[in-house]
Amino acid sequence: MVSCGGQSDTNNHPQPQPQPQPPNDSCSTIYCPANSACVVSAGAAQCACNQGFILIGQQCLADRDEDGLADSWEAEFAASVAPRLMFSALEGFKSRFSYWAVGQTGSRLSVFYALAYVQDGGEPDLLGLTGHMGDSEFIVLDFVVDANGNATFDRAFLSAHFMASTDVSRWYRGELSFFQDSLGPHPIIWVARDKHGNYPDQATCDAGGLGFDTCDAGFAEFVEIAPERNLGHSWTPLIDRVDRAGGVDFFWTDLPFCGWQVSATGSRAGCAPPENSYAQELNAWEQGAL
Repeated sequence: MVSCGGQSDTNNHPQPQPQPQPPNDSCSTIYCPANSACVVSAGAAQCACNQGFILIGQQCLADRDEDGLADSWEAEFAASVAPRLMFSALEGFKSRFSYWAVGQTGSRLSVFYALAYVQDGGEPDLLGLTGHMGDSEFIVLDFVVDANGNATFDRAFLSAHFMASTDVSRWYRGELSFFQDSLGPHPIIWVARDKHGNYPDQATCDAGGLGFDTCDAGFAEFVEIAPERNLGHSWTPLIDRVDRAGGVDFFWTDLPFCGWQVSATGSRAGCAPPENSYAQELNAWEQGAL
């Protein structure tokens, strides 16, 4: 506006000042799935899975052992290939509470099945050996994963009196046969009566353990896979101490396995030998030293 004298009256009417703008909230423009949160990096908003979760497709799934594999997928895979155990009709010590773990290094995917028998039945005729509390036999299945994520069976490690004087544990490939069901092919494993050594067929079993092991086609059971029995890894153990009916056993702590027949403070002298602790067996598996 100009006054009658031709002078601007701006000083009498100040111009509006710029108003402060609300902050640029980038996270308000995106939706993050469950178990994730929005983070801003270099000015860009993106969703990041919470700790202990991993992005699979569009979902953040639990990965409690932080090995890059979703826990639910590990349980499904371990069950889909779980060994089918062939027991003798005369087996007197089949009670077990099996646990498991899955790991992947490069293109190699591996499943460790801790069979965790309550009791070893012994073999009095075998140099006078008697039974012992707990039997920490195990099976490992290895697979090769291709570029499309398909896993193909490669080999199996079958413990048979692992680290004992009668140890005949080893890797097998073409010697194995398989049972096919809706989940997939399951290796058939023959279990020595009362001693629980694992073999690819009956003839190999009958020749094992210095010839004192014996197998027959009495009945078959799959290794049970409970999702809550995932052992995890040495760097992120999901299960170590397990209490059951007054007994205590350990999977990552290096103590003899007793089949839950010994308390936390009880003597473990009558249990599986110290070199057969699950901690040592699991570490040998992780380190590729079986």
